[in-house]
Amino acid sequence: MEGIVELMVMTDASTLEGRYEPDPEGGAYVATSRHRDVPDDLAGRLRTVATDEGRLRELVELAKSHGVEFDD
Repeated sequence: MEGIVELMVMTDASTLEGRYEPDPEGGAYVATSRHRDVPDDLAGRLRTVATDEGRLRELVELAKSHGVEFDD
């Protein structure tokens, strides 16, 4: 999941770059931030990825085209 979040931020949400700290816990993805809007923004974007198969597919294809490998 962390790889998807990094790619999503890099391509679609550059304003979030550096404004949160990822802290993956087992099978969950957790991010903390001093800015209340950042976790809300990430959650909304992740909800879209989780419920829209096409969006997830786009991110995976983009990752492949850039040589990104997911290890999580």
